[in-house]
Amino acid sequence: MFDARGARLTLALRDLADLPGVTFVDNFSDRALRDIRYWSPDKLHLNSLGHAKVASNVLSALGVPVPEEWGVAEVAAGGPGQRSRNTATYYREYVLPWIGRRLTGRSSGDGRTAKRATLEPVVLDAEGPGAEPLPG
Repeated sequence: MFDARGARLTLALRDLADLPGVTFVDNFSDRALRDIRYWSPDKLHLNSLGHAKVASNVLSALGVPVPEEWGVAEVAAGGPGQRSRNTATYYREYVLPWIGRRLTGRSSGDGRTAKRATLEPVVLDAEGPGAEPLPG
């Protein structure tokens, strides 16, 4: 089900790639991202290496070199990683609590506060790769 939705969304977005100024980065079709070394233990969220892989796909599409210190190339060179985390521990720590939350109408975010509850300005680094001078 997830694959079918992702494929439809990717196909719909691919049409936008023909628009001027649009760079299409197809992370959904990147089979390397299915390697569990890119995913957190819950298998739902990317870990820091997974975010670096996605960012490296964007940089590559823009023609910007990917920093070696991100470690993305090392994972690819290391061959396939562990195939599965489907253990009793995984089901006890992630699947059963998820089922419990769904049955009781709760969310995993209930009772949590925002990491950044107040909007703050973002300072852009005009010195980075591919950066253009900031207006003003």
